[in-house]
Amino acid sequence: MLADDGNQAAWPTADVIVGNPPFLGGKRLRSVLGDVYSDRLFAAHRGKVPADADLVCYWFARVQEEMTTGRVRHAGLVATNSIRGGANRRVLEPIAAAGNISMAWSDEPWTLDGAAVRVSLVGWGRGQATAPVLDGVAVPAIHSDLTAGVANLTTARRLQANAGVAFIGTMKKAPFEVSGVEARMWLLEPSNPNSKQNAAVLAPWSNGNRAVQRCLRARLLRRGRMPPRAARYRSCASVPVGLAFRML
Repeated sequence: MLADDGNQAAWPTADVIVGNPPFLGGKRLRSVLGDVYSDRLFAAHRGKVPADADLVCYWFARVQEEMTTGRVRHAGLVATNSIRGGANRRVLEPIAAAGNISMAWSDEPWTLDGAAVRVSLVGWGRGQATAPVLDGVAVPAIHSDLTAGVANLTTARRLQANAGVAFIGTMKKAPFEVSGVEARMWLLEPSNPNSKQNAAVLAPWSNGNRAVQRCLRARLLRRGRMPPRAARYRSCASVPVGLAFRML
């Protein structure tokens, strides 16, 4: 992808490019590839690929660039199925807007060396597709989210009337959980040395997934940025930061 000097590596002219580029989530690029390579990758693709996009997106952008300059005629690449949304989808938007996606499989199982993932397969060419096929079915056109509905939902915009009404909410980061029985015991314990009840650092918690699954009652230990304060609570002091409890 990059030459030794940090610029884009030179690719030979080709009629067709077919490949299975590496997948790596945008948030893991620095930890896996290192700061130096990541910074060079971002700089070489600034304005072409969002910095938080998956690594596989850089191959899509580069192939499209080669195709636009006439150095490639057709391409078919495998991608993580997350290419259909978020920052990843940005690399598919110019391809879909030009009507160039000729075939795609939006969400397929993929097993390689024991790793089971879900992938999207996308094929496109330099000209507008005349008979696009999505998931084995002929469609009028394929959108950048790899759907083909009459309504192109990728063009949807936020409703101003909903501004400030909703928020992404809390996201539990710690993987360790304790039983509801122990959480209830903590709530019933007498005061701590600081004269506070455990309820001061135990807060009701829920999210959309729990609401859908009708699992609504949970407690979250509110430690976050205040470990010295939480440490003054006997039962809670040994719990990892961000610990969430099961249904109470």
